[in-house]
Amino acid sequence: MWMYFHNCGVLRGPASFVFFSITSWFRHLCTTAKNYDVLADIVTNGMLLDEDNIGSILSIAADVKISYDSSEEELFNLLRPGCKKSTIDTNLRKLLRQRDISAPQQKPTVTIQSTLMKSNIHQLPEIVSFASDVGADRVKAYYMISYSSDMDCEVLAGEDSLYRHYIEESRELAKETGLVFEASE
Repeated sequence: MWMYFHNCGVLRGPASFVFFSITSWFRHLCTTAKNYDVLADIVTNGMLLDEDNIGSILSIAADVKISYDSSEEELFNLLRPGCKKSTIDTNLRKLLRQRDISAPQQKPTVTIQSTLMKSNIHQLPEIVSFASDVGADRVKAYYMISYSSDMDCEVLAGEDSLYRHYIEESRELAKETGLVFEASE
């Protein structure tokens, strides 16, 4: 998970991002952030969103971004090694249900965030539909930047005309359902 702290009088220095894993320190970090009225943007793969972690996250989150790169179980699990789509779907629903029930003063947005590649861009409209169906607030979709030669074949850059219609279809679908949609341009 990544946390970006908004109103950070607590942190000093050039770092605006803090990386941490879910450990016993996670809830302590959230409690400390809450005590200082610090809001955080949280990015997670969603695998460890149990009831306790969800409560801690909701107490400080301005936005919770769930990495979600495929609407199909097999491709999702391939793109996100160590993740299981069905678990993330369940955890996402728990997060949204707890957010809507607990109604914190600062109700965080929940964003489905996708990395677009040749193998998954055709699923973007399905991801937008899923986000709308479960009650997410926003979908963000960005083109993948390859940092390894084995992923270069997945890069969409330079082939915009072949894939642009999926982004436009997704934008229209989001508009129809009242979902905020942000995509690479």
